[in-house]
Amino acid sequence: MGGIFVVVGEEGDPGLAERLRRMASQSPCRGEAEVHAEGQICIGVQTTGRDASLARVGNWLVAVHGHLGNLAELSVEGGWRIPFNADDAARIALAFEDLGPRLFTKLRGEWAVVIWDERERVLVAARDVLGCRPLFWQRSGGRLFLATEIRQVLAGSGAEAACNPEAAADIHLVRFPVSGRTIFAGVHRVPCGVTRSFRPPVKDGAINDVDYWSPPPENRGALDSRDLVVEVRGLIESAVNRSAPETGAAVSLSGGMDSSSVWSTLASMVSPADLQSGRFAPYSNIYPGLSCDETPFIRSILEFTGVDGVQIDTSAVMASEYLGVLCDEVDHPHMPNALPVELVCGTAAVDGHKVLLTGLGGDEWLGGTLDYIRDLFYSKRVLTALHDLWRVRLPERLGSFPRRIGWLYPGVGLVARFGGRGDAKPTIRESLIHASLRGGEPRVPGSWSERLAGRCLSRSKAVLVRMLDHLATGSILEFIEQQGARHGLEVRHPLLDLDIVEFGFAVEPRALVNGQCHKWLLRQAMSDRLPPAVTERIETTVFTPLFTREESLLETLPPVDEWSLTRMGVTDVDAVGRWLSPPRSEEAVFELIRLWWLEVFVRRNLQAGRSVL
Repeated sequence: MGGIFVVVGEEGDPGLAERLRRMASQSPCRGEAEVHAEGQICIGVQTTGRDASLARVGNWLVAVHGHLGNLAELSVEGGWRIPFNADDAARIALAFEDLGPRLFTKLRGEWAVVIWDERERVLVAARDVLGCRPLFWQRSGGRLFLATEIRQVLAGSGAEAACNPEAAADIHLVRFPVSGRTIFAGVHRVPCGVTRSFRPPVKDGAINDVDYWSPPPENRGALDSRDLVVEVRGLIESAVNRSAPETGAAVSLSGGMDSSSVWSTLASMVSPADLQSGRFAPYSNIYPGLSCDETPFIRSILEFTGVDGVQIDTSAVMASEYLGVLCDEVDHPHMPNALPVELVCGTAAVDGHKVLLTGLGGDEWLGGTLDYIRDLFYSKRVLTALHDLWRVRLPERLGSFPRRIGWLYPGVGLVARFGGRGDAKPTIRESLIHASLRGGEPRVPGSWSERLAGRCLSRSKAVLVRMLDHLATGSILEFIEQQGARHGLEVRHPLLDLDIVEFGFAVEPRALVNGQCHKWLLRQAMSDRLPPAVTERIETTVFTPLFTREESLLETLPPVDEWSLTRMGVTDVDAVGRWLSPPRSEEAVFELIRLWWLEVFVRRNLQAGRSVL
């Protein structure tokens, strides 16, 4: 699977090599370690023969982890003299010599790069814009530690694993820790979309961030929708082609548009023999008997693309059965989404696959948002706004005329959607967290939302920036990467390709939905590759029943005042006790289970109330 680990200390520090060895030993699943020690730096990668490399070229010592899909094209474009058998790290070194940090905005793929500048004695770290490949850092004992996993960082520093209460509250409230922090006190993420330079002295030297990428302005409003359909189709084909190795891949396939677009595109690009042999194969979670089951849609996709696929009965497994394993072996308490990923990764790995493609990203960059209707109202294009509002295709379960008119009611429809909650009471989720750690969505220093605050973004573009922040600062991509690594799988996300991200920002929001429905442009682009049952489907699947069926778990919990989160002041004891008392709504069950899984993670991994050395 691969990974990076680095220790920087003072010249002649005798402990660097041993600390690097401890870091590598934390994750044997990532492969054999290759190490280079030079003066005040020890840098290494773990690799199973792919996804990571280390090279010393000229002034640069480079470690790369991830998948880079366009280095060959960049080599031709830049005229770089690169040996035929050069690995990615050597190629990056030569490209960085030519372009400097401008290189990173040209890369397409999912990657983390660490570069030691021997001349300037500066360590430069960068990650892809979405943060698909993790990279964490910590300063401790006069040394700097960077690694792919938090556990590697802590193993190197020798610091105690302590909980950051504010980050724990963030994880429950907004699904991810803000401000670049992690739930492990003193351990931070290298931010996405920037080059971060660590300058000497290591123990307290300056940290300098420079954006290497910024979302493009909207400039595609004049294009014909037919041209946009062709462009989207080409972008997806290019992204899938970059992501899928010739040796084969598994694809995580649901009954929705995103993963089915990835699978159907891949199926159109490989030979029938490769499909029938299983070298390229879809893997699906199914939930017989639960309302979230998408089996009919999955079967229609498989029949349309002419394969059998692998279907995993996830309803037969309780998520809590995997709770202990996931808490002990991964760095992030992202339990509600973990079970389907775990079962697909495990099954695909047993079948011999080394790469898994997902459909993550379609909702964010190709989904579109009806928030543009607010922009139309604000720009006094009232008739156009009302026209589009009336044309919107709503899910059947929402009704038709009554629900559409309801959008216009104060406090229910547009006013609530566009005006915010005001002084509304805390939601169930908010009420479970102590009031001192609650209070709305915080401004995140260094986030895309803050960096772009002065650009006067429209409402619809601001939604995309929040999606960018959610992915880039969240744990879901890092969690999936680590889950895959445990099974010897490299997980790739074609729809998070930077060309697709930039298209989502550059195109007029109205074009993505055509004033009709979510993902209209994507549906049109895939109309001949997927059955109508999928492309015409407006309903969205809600997966909360997969977890709320475990309500009996709540009857076995210890008293709330014994929780680690309570001792740290994260939970509101009275609110938790109130919502634990039957009868419980489905929403309350879901949020309480999420909170308990966070508690289990903290209890098993972190010492409450203790500080990192």
